[in-house]
Amino acid sequence: MTDITEYIDQDYAGNGRQSQKLYLAIPAGASAGHPVPVVIYIHGGGWIGGTFAPGSTGLATGRDDTNAFLEAGYAVAVINYRLSTEARWPAQIHDCKAAVRFLRAHAGEYGIDPDRIVAWGASAGAHLAQFLGFTNGDARYDDPASAASGVSSDVNLVIAAFGISDISRWVLPGPRYDEVEDYKTKLLGAGYTQEAAHDASPIDHVHAGMAPMLLAHADDDALVPCDQTHWLEAAIHEVGGGASIETWYPHTGGHGDPRVWRAPEATDRFIDFCDRHLR
Repeated sequence: MTDITEYIDQDYAGNGRQSQKLYLAIPAGASAGHPVPVVIYIHGGGWIGGTFAPGSTGLATGRDDTNAFLEAGYAVAVINYRLSTEARWPAQIHDCKAAVRFLRAHAGEYGIDPDRIVAWGASAGAHLAQFLGFTNGDARYDDPASAASGVSSDVNLVIAAFGISDISRWVLPGPRYDEVEDYKTKLLGAGYTQEAAHDASPIDHVHAGMAPMLLAHADDDALVPCDQTHWLEAAIHEVGGGASIETWYPHTGGHGDPRVWRAPEATDRFIDFCDRHLR
């Protein structure tokens, strides 16, 4: 792997919580005079699982997954955010936006370009990445109590793999019905309303001025059906934003298959998308 400079446990919200810290890797040669684009990775786990901590499996996995971006000359941030077991929606998107603001505010210090920020997520992380891309400039989802509150939380590109785009229609038959309802209830609260589900759904925030997106989804995904991304693609076309998206629907081993987000077939596609928009 290319030489990198690492920053561990960066407190992006300013309150000392491990759930609001990030890891940042900068490729050699980046500086304030020669800034590089930064990719912000947002982990999945149904909003109830996943973490990133020094010395943990999460750290090793995060670094392995991001090597391709680092070798292509991108900085990579891997963020924690408050899980739904700690705080309900919209805490999760508050945290993602706070991380963006922090990185933009400290761009000169780290040698990253504040005008070339990519949100990249898988599953629940893809939901949050999509949400970032649809709510650029929308102050309703920024937490003014977090650090760097006066800085923009806009992102320039989004890569979303097998994301939950419409929480209101994320319903599975049979024994998995309760599993999905548990994810949704923990995120939105017991007895959540359809209004709350729509508010938390990226598809309900689609507009033609969205950040460009690459949407990837296995066509045989049994946990987050591929319809979720088909619906989002259709909604984007309906508002005239079709030129801003690319879609990829491989036939693979289903939800979380590495070929959709971690393997070279996927990362080569992601890097090419970023290069075409940012280089």
